[in-house]
Amino acid sequence: MYVRRIVWLPLVAGALLTLVGTARLKPGSPVQAGAPTPVSVQTILLSYSNYFPGNDADAFAVVSGPYMNVNVATNAPGCGAPTISAEPLGQFASYGFPSPEPDPKYVEQIWTSIIWPTECVQRNEVVTLAFSIPSGTDAHAAFIAGGGSDYYPPTQYSYVPGQFYETSPQGDELGALLTLALDCDVQAQGIQRDCTLPLGSESTAVDVVLELGSTPEFDLAAFDFRVNDPDLTRLDAATMPCSAPGTSCNPNFDNGDVTGLFWSCGLPKDDAETLAGDQSRIGCFNVDDPPHVASGETVRLARVFYEVSPGAAAGPVTLNFREVGLWDRVTNERLSCQPMVTRLGRCRSATIHLVDTEPPPHTATHTPSPALSTATPTSSGDGSSPSSTPTADVFALVDCDALTPGWQQSCSYPVSAQSIVVGMVLIQKGVISQTLAAFNGGVRNPDTSRLVPVPSLSLQDGNPDLNEVELGNGFGCSQARADDDADPSASFSWLSCNTASGRLLSPIATLATVRYRVAADARPGQVLVSLSELALYASNGDEIGSCDPWIGNFAPPLTCVPAVITLVGPTLTKQPEGNAANADISVPKANLWLCAVPAPCNGPGEGSLRVVEHAFGVGTGDENADTVEDGLGAYEFTVEYDHFVIQSVNPCDLVFGPGGAGSSRGPVQELPSSANADCDSPGSPNGSCAMSLILENLVHFGCVTGGQSPGPTGDFDLASLELVPHEDLSNDIFPGNNNGVLTVVKDNGCELVDVFGHPVTGSVNGGLTPGCGDLAVTVRILEGDLDLDCDVDVTDAQMIAARYGAFFGGLLYSKWLDLEPELHDLDIDIKDIQKVFGRDGSSCQAPIPAQPPLDPPAPFG
Repeated sequence: MYVRRIVWLPLVAGALLTLVGTARLKPGSPVQAGAPTPVSVQTILLSYSNYFPGNDADAFAVVSGPYMNVNVATNAPGCGAPTISAEPLGQFASYGFPSPEPDPKYVEQIWTSIIWPTECVQRNEVVTLAFSIPSGTDAHAAFIAGGGSDYYPPTQYSYVPGQFYETSPQGDELGALLTLALDCDVQAQGIQRDCTLPLGSESTAVDVVLELGSTPEFDLAAFDFRVNDPDLTRLDAATMPCSAPGTSCNPNFDNGDVTGLFWSCGLPKDDAETLAGDQSRIGCFNVDDPPHVASGETVRLARVFYEVSPGAAAGPVTLNFREVGLWDRVTNERLSCQPMVTRLGRCRSATIHLVDTEPPPHTATHTPSPALSTATPTSSGDGSSPSSTPTADVFALVDCDALTPGWQQSCSYPVSAQSIVVGMVLIQKGVISQTLAAFNGGVRNPDTSRLVPVPSLSLQDGNPDLNEVELGNGFGCSQARADDDADPSASFSWLSCNTASGRLLSPIATLATVRYRVAADARPGQVLVSLSELALYASNGDEIGSCDPWIGNFAPPLTCVPAVITLVGPTLTKQPEGNAANADISVPKANLWLCAVPAPCNGPGEGSLRVVEHAFGVGTGDENADTVEDGLGAYEFTVEYDHFVIQSVNPCDLVFGPGGAGSSRGPVQELPSSANADCDSPGSPNGSCAMSLILENLVHFGCVTGGQSPGPTGDFDLASLELVPHEDLSNDIFPGNNNGVLTVVKDNGCELVDVFGHPVTGSVNGGLTPGCGDLAVTVRILEGDLDLDCDVDVTDAQMIAARYGAFFGGLLYSKWLDLEPELHDLDIDIKDIQKVFGRDGSSCQAPIPAQPPLDPPAPFG
């Protein structure tokens, strides 16, 4: 939450202000009849430009001063006549804002609001209001516009100082001012306002420091500010994860120098996105135990982190403040600047000079990123580590596959998985080592419809289970609760352990593990498991670190990183053959190259395309109670295709054939298919695929087996397709630029059943597998391949060179050789010759230049 306030700016006759804001105010009371009318008037213009995207907003002007007649200029087309309201200044607090102190030189002070009947002020539209006031007096106004739940002061402003507030204190008054300063060298003692940073540095940081001077002491209960970086070509505010209570973001609240346990910050923004450049914003408050700040004391409030922009040039960057306010326990403002609200303070900028040479002593230095970055999850439960890790020296995380070496933050398990074990891991980087004497905390699982913690057997074999291998036998656990959450839809597995003497931990230490089973009726989906109420202590009782919540008596917050567990139902995916140049299994998509006899056409996708239907996450029950899963007994799926592009798909069984995962239950009698070599499996059939249906543009393919011997479970190749392009396509496309036809081969109605005919675990809607994959196929010709043999060589060069100079209407002209441009230019000229000569050595397996397969025209589904 940011401390809400309105900005009061002094206005004098003729001053023009351009103000931006985004707060909606309620209308006040109607202007009362008989209000005094100025005898002579002067006009003050107040101009509003709606900066914020998406805010087609009302606008309001709030004016403090003697009675004013308000005239709306005519440059707000379509807005209609506004409602003009006014009420005494004392009523200002009814809108949730602090009321400015009355000015004794005004007999009558009111605020005036102007509200158009519709949200009619568009982004970047400028609206001007004219205020008529008595001649010889001044007025004080703020202009607010927009909508939403937050109130913001203007972010663009200019003004001429008036008499209402003294903007240039003199003499002794200077020493009594509070000062908020930027320190551009966080390593050196004191406050540095002019620093150098060598080019080649990755990052730096500045501190925001409060200096009281001779200012009377007070309790600091709230503050907010923006640090403005006007030059993104040199410095860019670092982007970091940010979550409640907002004390570990960018800007980063300094909970080491600012005392008090109950600070909370509205989620800071490294870039508040108001003007050009970065405005790093933070607002924090503590109403329960605000720290007492004494006269002459210096307090570091926050730190702002910056990255040096790629390609930054030498030169200065001056960082300065915007919209600064500090308040005491009873919400009295103690400092404001840029703009000033009611009490002037000094806000000091700092300049960082990016230089080519090494910095002199006491200059800005490279500052590591704070303990905020989240590791990028890349593992699928196979033991590989994430591609990036948190940058803190000490942090904790959930390892979603504790049985595999390394640590993983993203894991996939089939819904049929019998057990999932996650770890509570402490990571210590570099030379740092911690002696651990006690810890407590656990893993929070928000979804027991998918993951259910296994009940504890004993304190020695509890859930969570202490890792005696890492921590030794000296640790004992007084409590281990598999589920300490009263909410039946969630679980919290928690334990508390300690030892009389500390244990020096290894750099990667698993403190404990938590065991889950997959719920019986679990559906595919993701579960975010996280550490909660984790606190670690040294042998002297000092806190090493804590998170969610942060305790904070002895140590800064500990970064605790969650993990994602994805439960995957039984799924069929299409896996096309080919290399990275002509296939992408992740989509999936693949090229199917036109290749003609007598060419060899032996490479993947040349002349035909082999596609494997791969089953993932297949699990079944144990109906016959032999302690072995029954496994797959039969399957079926429907392949739909465009028969004008794909001539045939030729399905063939793999799983029940020799070498297949279910070969003990096969082989099966195949459908005849000379195009698919997988269909020639030898052996006596123990089942049949003869129930399949073959229609014009679809094949309903299914295979059934006999007996009760267990079938396969887990992941395996189920069947294969051999896609053959329609023979007429060589008359419709030619070897020119961007040739080809995109089509989608779709699977529908995928069903997998066990040996007793029951749908496999995780099936939906009476037996369908949740995943039934499609494939995007680009049927095309290798560019420049005139003889359709999947390469570009001297034969192709000779074919086109012999027709050089031919044109439409001549006997030597052929559209097949008219390669450039794509729509033909009716001659065979030097462009067409170069099209072939420049591709010499190109092949369907390594096209020059690349001809990657196309994505599907719409998302699969």
